[in-house]
Amino acid sequence: VGYTDQDGMIKKNTFSRMTGRMNVSHRLNDFITIGSNITYANSFNQSPNTGTTGAFSTGGLGRLPMVLAPNIAPYNADGSYNINKAGNNMGLGNNLVGPGGYYNPIPDLDLSKFTS
Repeated sequence: VGYTDQDGMIKKNTFSRMTGRMNVSHRLNDFITIGSNITYANSFNQSPNTGTTGAFSTGGLGRLPMVLAPNIAPYNADGSYNINKAGNNMGLGNNLVGPGGYYNPIPDLDLSKFTS
């Protein structure tokens, strides 16, 4: 019997697996042996869509924490996602200038997930 439950380094990235195996055999005489093997395996993998498309992609949930400004909130004051509708990327908050072209990772964590 085996069991594993792992959390990834990105939020909402989990993997769990349960396995079991049973072997049964019976020797009828010196020449005949009968037996059976029963195996059970079940796994569940869940992860958000990371959005990466290449080595120098500006997206990706693993890279965004390193390039986004720390003083830009992921939510607006009204609770909606901080997204610049014109460019479909993260808004600047109260900053006059800031990094542009990056998307808000929170909708990806909240709304997008892949399971297998």
